[in-house]
Amino acid sequence: MRVFPCLIALLALGVAQPSMAYLPSSDFLLNQWAQRAQQQAMQDLQADVETTVENAEGEQPEKGQLYIKRPEKLRIAPNTPSEQAVLVVQTAHSTPRFLFAALWASQGSKADDAARRIHHVLGTVGINTRDVSLGRHGDRTVYILGAKSWEIDKPQIWFDKDTMLPVRYRIKASKTAASEETRMNYDFTDAKVWFPSSFDMFDASGKQTRHSQISKVRINRKLPDTLFQI
Repeated sequence: MRVFPCLIALLALGVAQPSMAYLPSSDFLLNQWAQRAQQQAMQDLQADVETTVENAEGEQPEKGQLYIKRPEKLRIAPNTPSEQAVLVVQTAHSTPRFLFAALWASQGSKADDAARRIHHVLGTVGINTRDVSLGRHGDRTVYILGAKSWEIDKPQIWFDKDTMLPVRYRIKASKTAASEETRMNYDFTDAKVWFPSSFDMFDASGKQTRHSQISKVRINRKLPDTLFQI
């Protein structure tokens, strides 16, 4: 009489196991993203960026240029020369902007090399890539590296399950700083989409601090290295 309940338990276990077995490793996921990024054959990128600072009443949006170049160089320069540019050029930086540069312009000429480099960078900013889970980002399913979906305080990065585009990450700007979250928004109705159309940044309490709109993305402009010098 006890055989039937045991059989049900075994069948239930057998159904539950495949969902766990098919959860890919971080190595596989990062390799998929690296392949996706390298399909663009991008050596450098320039785009218009317009940033709104939240709760800055009366202030006009900050208009400027976003520059990215391999390997891992990034500069955000306001259109007004008198204003201070934001530069990220050193691989030792563990800031949200450097992580963004590493994702889109990582070291390594091949996807495998780029994936290993991104894996290293994620570890540098505190993301435990051995922890992989599923979650929801709006109406889309995502892979989460570094945490479960409810562990909002852990360093983590989210990749869209269907497109493998990075859509969200949360890290500390420095070892002593509070966590910052960056969300990357895409036009998923465009089958060729590969670069964010906008960014939203949030502080540790979940309060939005900035919104940046991206337009006129141009690649392979042969940007000079001097553009990224401090």
